[in-house]
Amino acid sequence: MFNQAGHQIDVGGLLLVARESGEALGNPVKDSMLTKIGDSTRTVLAVVYGTSEALAVADMQDICARIARRLTAFSSATQTETFVLTGDPA
Repeated sequence: MFNQAGHQIDVGGLLLVARESGEALGNPVKDSMLTKIGDSTRTVLAVVYGTSEALAVADMQDICARIARRLTAFSSATQTETFVLTGDPA
């Protein structure tokens, strides 16, 4: 389910983030209701989608570092880690 109204999105064949069980958590356009954050949220995963044709790895690392700094500055984050995945995960 991707919104409070209960709408479903067919994510078959799309790039997405999923649980190990296969349950979709989000894609570049929409996040699942399972991943919505609130006042009690204490752990966050931010996913930045990009291609090597659009961004060099160093540029993606800079974007991720900027997000980590903003989480620290504006959300009182006490620990951040960044990773840039490259290549074919298959």
